[in-house]
Amino acid sequence: MLRPTVWMLLAVLLLVACDNGERQRLQLAELERQNRADSLMLNDSLACDLAEWFDRHGTRNEQMRAHYILGRTYADRGESPAALDAYNDAADRADTTAQDCDYHTLCLVHCQMAEIFHRHYQPLAAIAELSKAQRMAYKDRDTLMAIECYFDQSNEYERLGKPDSAFAIATEVAQAFTMIGQYDRAAAAKNATILLLLDEHRTDDAKTAIEAFLASSYTDSLGNVSRGREIFYYKRGLYYLQVGNPDSAEYFFRKELRDGRDVNNQIAGRKGLQLLYTKLGKADSVAKYATEGYSMSDSVYVLSESQNLQSLQAMFDYTRKQLLVEQKTSELRRARLYMAVAVISLMIVLYIVVYIAKRRSLLYAVATANYESKIKELSLEDRLSRSPIAKRMHRLARCNPPELAEAADISSLKSLINENIPSFLETVNSSQQTLNEQEYVVCMLTRLAFSSVSIDRLTGVSEGYTSRLKSRLYKKLTGEEGNAKEFERWIMAIR
Repeated sequence: MLRPTVWMLLAVLLLVACDNGERQRLQLAELERQNRADSLMLNDSLACDLAEWFDRHGTRNEQMRAHYILGRTYADRGESPAALDAYNDAADRADTTAQDCDYHTLCLVHCQMAEIFHRHYQPLAAIAELSKAQRMAYKDRDTLMAIECYFDQSNEYERLGKPDSAFAIATEVAQAFTMIGQYDRAAAAKNATILLLLDEHRTDDAKTAIEAFLASSYTDSLGNVSRGREIFYYKRGLYYLQVGNPDSAEYFFRKELRDGRDVNNQIAGRKGLQLLYTKLGKADSVAKYATEGYSMSDSVYVLSESQNLQSLQAMFDYTRKQLLVEQKTSELRRARLYMAVAVISLMIVLYIVVYIAKRRSLLYAVATANYESKIKELSLEDRLSRSPIAKRMHRLARCNPPELAEAADISSLKSLINENIPSFLETVNSSQQTLNEQEYVVCMLTRLAFSSVSIDRLTGVSEGYTSRLKSRLYKKLTGEEGNAKEFERWIMAIR
């Protein structure tokens, strides 16, 4: 009878154990495996959910990996603007100050951004991203990847119309590959310099680069290149044309036309034949291949413009979607704000109601206590102000000329203070500070609410002296800086 219950408890425990993010990490690892296998990834919902989950619960490296996979998903869906956003988010999640920073993934992020900029003919942006990728590869101690990122920049400099920079990079890359034993990659880098060498009529150097490429694994024993590298035939044909071997030049230009299937290879082959027949003086053939080459170039231009328009449309659609999302997010945020204000307002009202209810039960007692306290204070102040010595002192201060207080007056004043405020003498005199007679008289007269001017007149000092003395007394008695008013408030508080 207990066995089903036990199995149910085990199932619940298993579900709880799996709710620690293991499922999300397994899903992310699977998407990364598909990406490495170059599988087409179109499930942007899963990628979005994973990116949001890791933003809340994952490490910085996991957040970067999740946003990188989201970018790869958008890229496979042809949504370049969204992919760029995801890649930027991935780069922002990276903590390059941490010792365990995943520089490998960060390098891939910048490489993918460079690829998007390359496809959309933005060479400067592509160079910037490739430079970042190169730095991340070096931090990851991946020298091969760093050199590859540097090599890709040469193509962007060619697009910018800077052949010298492109040539310098390709030459430096070839040397770097050779130093680490990557001879095939070094041959590919040398292959990138052939056209530039021929433009400068450096045929010997071009021949060396051609022979290095022929000796690599990119070509077979018959000189046939691997798929996607057919442009080498055009370069080889130009070399033979420049060294005065038109038959070999024609062979490789036609091989370029025959084996190179994409439009760029076809244009290159026709351009080569046009150059050849121009050199041979065959006007009809020149016109034929010039016309065909022009027509194909025009088609490529139209295709390029169409792709650019599609890119702009995609950017417009994406921007519109972003605006809608931001609008909905703003509305939701506003609704939450209104709700929060309403809840806070209700809580304040409830607090006030409870506070008033509690206070009401104490109002009578508090009012009575305050009344009694005020009565006592009024009684004390009345006794002081209505005393015979206080009246005499006021009369002396009003005389013109004023009359000074006599010793008997001061003695009566001390008796009045001692009787009504027994703690007064002890408060103004301590073991650390002892007042002289004049200072004590000023304290007593101040306690009876005499002004500084009246005290000046009663004690026979110059006008303003008592006010300055009060400031010094405040410092002496309290240890704090203060003026006459602060001293008067302090004295009047003695009960």
